[in-house]
Amino acid sequence: PGTWDLSVIASFNYTGANTISLINISGTSNTIVGNLGDAYAQWSQANIAGFVATLSVPAFRVVITANTTIFGVGQANYSTGAVSVNARLSAIRVG
Repeated sequence: PGTWDLSVIASFNYTGANTISLINISGTSNTIVGNLGDAYAQWSQANIAGFVATLSVPAFRVVITANTTIFGVGQANYSTGAVSVNARLSAIRVG
């Protein structure tokens, strides 16, 4: 428990055509939260093969009152090829 600054950064590497890359700080595994606000970043644009999108959500402050698991969640929408993602979620206790 405590006050935390959470950050997430992710790099999406597409081998084919892509349309959307997004990241989110979420309290639920594999779930983009409904109220996206400051805990969310998105890149929406069709691109050619070999495109790399890097997104970040810096210093999103949360107050946690009980032990809680927080997730960095990513989503990649693409129509051809494949995508690989490297990501990092970090937390700094500030109170």
